[in-house]
Amino acid sequence: MSNYRYQVQPDLEVKVKPSMHQRKLAEAKAQRMLVRDELWARRRMHDGVEEDERMYWEGADWWRGPHHHHHHAMGMGYGPVGRRPETSDDRHVLAKHGDIYPPEQQLQDIQRAVSHTERALKSLSDALADTAKPKGQPAKAPAKPDEKKDEKSEGKEDGRDNQLFSFVGEGEAAAAAAAAGGSPAPGPAARALKGVMRVGLLAKGLLLRGDRDVRLVVLCHDRPTVTLLKRVAADLPLHLARVKGSSEEPKYKVELLPAEGAVSVSDGSVNVLVSLTSAVMREPAEGGDIKRDDKDVLPRQKCLDALAALRHAKWFQARAASLQSCVIIIRIMRDLCRRIPNWTPLNPYAMELLVSGVMQSAGGALSPGEALRRVMEAVAGGLLLDHGPGLRDPCEKELVDALGNLLPQQREDLTASAQQFLRQIAFRQIHKVLDMEPLPKVKHAAGSWKFPRKRRRSNTDQDPDTPNGDNKVVKKEETSE
Repeated sequence: MSNYRYQVQPDLEVKVKPSMHQRKLAEAKAQRMLVRDELWARRRMHDGVEEDERMYWEGADWWRGPHHHHHHAMGMGYGPVGRRPETSDDRHVLAKHGDIYPPEQQLQDIQRAVSHTERALKSLSDALADTAKPKGQPAKAPAKPDEKKDEKSEGKEDGRDNQLFSFVGEGEAAAAAAAAGGSPAPGPAARALKGVMRVGLLAKGLLLRGDRDVRLVVLCHDRPTVTLLKRVAADLPLHLARVKGSSEEPKYKVELLPAEGAVSVSDGSVNVLVSLTSAVMREPAEGGDIKRDDKDVLPRQKCLDALAALRHAKWFQARAASLQSCVIIIRIMRDLCRRIPNWTPLNPYAMELLVSGVMQSAGGALSPGEALRRVMEAVAGGLLLDHGPGLRDPCEKELVDALGNLLPQQREDLTASAQQFLRQIAFRQIHKVLDMEPLPKVKHAAGSWKFPRKRRRSNTDQDPDTPNGDNKVVKKEETSE
């Protein structure tokens, strides 16, 4: 026993061959581990791509195209292309948007005419203020040229930022504040024309190809009168000539529109409607309606409409302009309302409320194709019908339905038309809704977010040229040795 004990090597490793059952269990476990690792790798890659997709759709560059130009602060600009939309509906919507977007020359013409009108109104306001000055203060007038240059260099020259272009200087504003506080001081009287602001399609950046009519609203200190309107119409051509200079070709024609409470300025291609209004028109006249019924005062309803246009422009800039795809879809809907008679009765402001409300209720960013489909779903579901919820005007204190001007038959026609459009979109016929030719299909249109499910190729093939069907890998049975 002792000799046997000394002959055995204690540190000798003896390899135990596993049985057939143990080998199958080990192979199955290894296969499960391999599948698990591959699954986790796919999931990590999918999560990473989903994060990229979320950042991509929430960004502001995916809808930009190379054919769009900057709007000269009259709307949202368009820069270099960021990424091609993923769906066919998105491509059709953006292609249609590129067709109806106004060309650069049209935008420049509108910008020039509006800027000249705003600066001429500022010059006219200064002239009216100088005329209304007391006789004891004419000595300050000649000492202001340098000061005016400094003010112009520091302030803005027109209302291209879509905000109120105030005509009141700092000193006048301080004097007015002091007078409002109960401590009136001897000084210049309040200006008759306080400022001007762009409203409507111009301020919202919703102009389409061919649009040449824009609107400005001038705020007055007191109730605007026909006498003041005639004074503006008579003196504005002189100030327009001073502002534009003698080298420029377009000659402006000023027309008086007392029934509209406005003045029309036209250079032959662009028409600028200048409306006069005042915040005092909203307040009831003290001591009865004597002032309100004065024949010299401009029509009250026109002045109230101008004030409402100011509120609508401010609401759009604060709430709707920043929503994803909102401006694009509103332009598409404007084109739809121009082409289809059933959609013509829908007023532009109600349509803007409809699109912005639909976009806000989505809870996330929408692509152009999804946004258009969602708008059609809302209208097709009966949103505009008499028994529907309607559209509340957020710019009014009272409960006002923005669709109040629509007749019951018009509401039903809009709903039926939206249902037809929704069917066409569902059956991939969005080009019929947009009135355009279908775009050719893009090869490999599937986005990169989809995992490429390809059959793995065998690395053990000895003869790659051996035909084995449609390039499929043929599983060969291993020969048992």
